[in-house]
Amino acid sequence: PSSSSSSSSSSRMLQGSHVILGCYGDGDERAPAAPALAPVPPAPAPAPAPALLLRLSLSGCVRTTVLLPLLGLTACVFISSVVPNYLPSISAAISLEPEGHIWRLCIGLHSAPRFLVSFTYFRLYKGHFSSRFPESSLVLLNVFFSASENLGLLLLTYVSSNETYSVHKGGFLQFIICSIIYMITTCRLWSRIK
Repeated sequence: PSSSSSSSSSSRMLQGSHVILGCYGDGDERAPAAPALAPVPPAPAPAPAPALLLRLSLSGCVRTTVLLPLLGLTACVFISSVVPNYLPSISAAISLEPEGHIWRLCIGLHSAPRFLVSFTYFRLYKGHFSSRFPESSLVLLNVFFSASENLGLLLLTYVSSNETYSVHKGGFLQFIICSIIYMITTCRLWSRIK
């Protein structure tokens, strides 16, 4: 009797976890019926992978971004037949109608990755200097002046001196001042990283 009571209590414990043993005590005890389990629905088919539209390498993007202003200026100088100099100034080379559009397109395409790079550096610097006081505030200044430099370049490019001279002059001053401060803060941060 003691072995049958211990075996039926163990069978009750095991039945709760859906494991049923085939051994039960002697006598007329019947094995309890296995609980009905709901059928498991089949796993959904994986979604098809999207078709690859364009594959770009990082080094190719960097080279293109760096070369865009040079290519734009070279195209403007070679297309310009009105300017008599062999190497005219940038303002003279981009002042005419098709050349100005080429220059603006190249600078616009050049500036978008520069914004991405400045925020990538912001995350890098923030990871290095999150607990240090002077450098953590310098990180914020760095990203501010980097974005301001890029905005100044866009303002300088898209507002010509013939249209609104004061806005063009302000964009030029913003570009020059912010680029100098950005370079100083970048040099300071990199000297602290090493």
